[in-house]
Amino acid sequence: MKYIFIILITLCLFSCNNDLKVEKNSLSIITYNLYNLFDDIDDGYEHSSFRPHSGYTARDFQKRVELYSNLFKSEEFEADIIFLQEVESERVLEALLNDSLRRRGYAYYGLARV
Repeated sequence: MKYIFIILITLCLFSCNNDLKVEKNSLSIITYNLYNLFDDIDDGYEHSSFRPHSGYTARDFQKRVELYSNLFKSEEFEADIIFLQEVESERVLEALLNDSLRRRGYAYYGLARV
């Protein structure tokens, strides 16, 4: 058993290649405030002008999602992690992921409850 371990270690050492070009390790983070992106469901967290009885519709919500998605598609938003502030609901995050962010490689999200 001892000899097999030594042989495996030796093979691993000789199979290593130093010619690989490794870019500098980095992590980029962007924060953005979604202060006026509310979904079209009145659950008590909306500003009064973003409630259905004030004329805010599902189409208005979709237009805002598209607007933010276009912003997030821009080169200015190339980051490993995007922290979004003042997110009304999980539905807003899912809409942004499905509209553009998932195609850019963002696959996970979390929502802090306060």
